[in-house]
Amino acid sequence: MKKLTSVAFILTVAVLMLFTVSCNSSSSSSNTDTAAPTEHEGEILTPMEGSTVYVRMDSLLNQYDMFLDLRAEFEEKFKKAQDDLDTKGRAFQRDANDFQDKYSKGLLTRSESQTKMEELSRREQQLLEQRQKVAMELDDEQNVMLNRVSKSIEDYVKVYNQEKNYSLIINTSGSNPALLWGNPGLDITNDLVKGLNEAYAKSLREPANPSTTE
Repeated sequence: MKKLTSVAFILTVAVLMLFTVSCNSSSSSSNTDTAAPTEHEGEILTPMEGSTVYVRMDSLLNQYDMFLDLRAEFEEKFKKAQDDLDTKGRAFQRDANDFQDKYSKGLLTRSESQTKMEELSRREQQLLEQRQKVAMELDDEQNVMLNRVSKSIEDYVKVYNQEKNYSLIINTSGSNPALLWGNPGLDITNDLVKGLNEAYAKSLREPANPSTTE
């Protein structure tokens, strides 16, 4: 009877993209939080209408409450699924080892051995299918989560720029920066974080408000 591969492997693959985003944010948080240079040539600009401004997206995500809440919720689901599969995997391995021990010592009849082998084979297949199903479900949830965060940022920026009227808002990334340098005054990351978190906090309060009826 072959040993099972790690039951967490497929789950790790499913969550890799999300953890990559969060790890990039946390591991480079000191860099992203200070991405705007403290030493620069010339004065710090104040963005006016028609300006080109930029956003440090890694830093924004690392401070955006909606992303942090959804990520924590996802990580909890991931851990629960992983623990469940680990428990079932260990129970299967114990039974498989017990069968191998009894079989090698001649403590089982042919009929008993055949029945047990069929049972273990069926359980192993069920575990493999469950791992694949959980991985796909987590992958779907991860994609939905990231899409929700992306849409919330995109929608807010549209409203935000109706007032600011910037000509161009550049999305930068710590892992693959499209902007080599920018005047610190044109960095609107903190401004967006403040507005996004206020909008998110408001959205959390709204469902709790009792509906008014005439």
